[in-house]
Order: sequence, then structure tokens, then C-alpha cells
Amino acid sequence: MRLPVSEIYDRYFDKLSEKDLNKLSEMLTGRPANDHGDKDIVDNFGGIQMHIYDNPLYDQKSRYCVDVYHCCWKSFKKIYYVTYQDEAGEIQTQIVDETYKKIGTEISVEPDWIIEVWEGYRAGSDLFFGIQPLEY
Repeated sequence: MRLPVSEIYDRYFDKLSEKDLNKLSEMLTGRPANDHGDKDIVDNFGGIQMHIYDNPLYDQKSRYCVDVYHCCWKSFKKIYYVTYQDEAGEIQTQIVDETYKKIGTEISVEPDWIIEVWEGYRAGSDLFFGIQPLEY
């Protein structure tokens, strides 16, 4: 997609940090977002750039828009089947992730791999955000 920075922020605000928004702004202007030109006592508005996003001339083909890619992929995640005896004497099996630490009361701990679906976004050439596994 080609989106203006304001729409990227509107759509993905929950996945973007303030640092990411500043980087998006730098992609458009070529300078840091908090750089408002020369700082002097007299009002100097020469360094402030105005971007119009709701004008059809500036949509999709505009230099004020950024390429945004959304990608989904599958990868493997290591899990363990932990078999143990509960307080009632019943044999139970629990699925745990790879951060599981043995406590010594397990009957068996068997490794396995499952498929996990991930998603991620890229804006411009080097701003990556929202990279996470999906629940389904």
C-alpha cells in the first residue's frame, strides 16, 4: 500500500512507538521530526513544512506517501509435553513452551515442534513494526 504518514499512524497506532512515528516523518522530510528550522526570538516559520493529505493530488502517487508492506509467514515453535502426577494421583499431560524449567517431579518431558503464524509490517525501506505471532 502507499499511505500518508497520518494514515499509517491512524491504522497502526497500537503497533507504532513515538520513535517509529518520528522515523516516518524523517522519511518524508529528510530531517528529524523535532527540527523546526532556525531557533530565534522572532517568529520564523520558514522551517515548517506543510503536508496536505486530503487532496486527491497528494494521494497514493504522492511523494508524501510511504510504501507499507504487510507480511504473514509460518515458522516452527518448540514446545514440550510434560507428563506428571497430580495431587489426586492422576497422570496429567501439559503443553509448555521452550522457556519451561524442569522441577524434578515430571514423569517425562518430550520435545515437539508446532507451526506458528507470524505477521509483520514494513514502512519504507527500514522501519519494521508489529512483528508478532498471531493467535488462531
